[in-house]
Amino acid sequence: MGAELRKPPTPRQAPGRVFRWSLGVALGSLFACEAAPQINAEVKRQGSTVLTTESSVTIDSYVAVSVRGAPLATQIEYSISGTLTASTATIANRLAKELDVVVKRSEDKRNVTLTLAPPPDTTLLGSIELTIPAKIELEVGSEHEILVESMERSATATGYDQVRFVGNSGNVRAVTRNGNVVIDSALLPSTSATAEVGSGHITLLMPRNVSASIEAAASGGFVVNHPAFPRPLGTNRTSYSAVVNGGHGLARLLAQAGTVTLSAKP
Repeated sequence: MGAELRKPPTPRQAPGRVFRWSLGVALGSLFACEAAPQINAEVKRQGSTVLTTESSVTIDSYVAVSVRGAPLATQIEYSISGTLTASTATIANRLAKELDVVVKRSEDKRNVTLTLAPPPDTTLLGSIELTIPAKIELEVGSEHEILVESMERSATATGYDQVRFVGNSGNVRAVTRNGNVVIDSALLPSTSATAEVGSGHITLLMPRNVSASIEAAASGGFVVNHPAFPRPLGTNRTSYSAVVNGGHGLARLLAQAGTVTLSAKP
């Protein structure tokens, strides 16, 4: 049975400190009496975090995020690049030099959370790039674009912009309010790919010989460019399901206001 359209997804609350922080900044700016900040300062910072017993990583970022899994990595390495805006040059330069990732470890030592957010009364544009061990579970949240590459365990991305998964061999899940989702996946046996989009399109790229079961719903219909999958029957269809080559991998896709495309990898 095909999936059913339902209420647009709302990004989860954790990681969510940055999401709630940005709402507070927006309201504060609306009612502020003083002039908006206009002085920019460049942000450049690199750092690392050692992992000991942690089996999962959470990344909560105000800016765009790129995460790459490295099989031989034993720690988290990151690089921040961007522009911080404040009310004066002195404040902007000082805060730009001080800006860094905040690291917090869970009490049971199983999770480490990295948070990147601008200080109060400032804005931050830019990106953070991270390299982490590939064999670790990942959760990442951002208000801007998210890219996750080469992870070997479960990876979840939640945000308000474009989300891309490339070359991941574990389970992947993307939830975005406004933006496209692209999942490039082998859909190996017993793995899954899940995407939920409020306003945007979903593209799933799979090998030509993939073994997969697909359950999808899309208000804008479906584009099937994969030779293993049947074309949708009829017009104006909002649901699609298919099982090919035994259906050993699973994909569940929901585009509330957009299309779903199934394509073969080049």
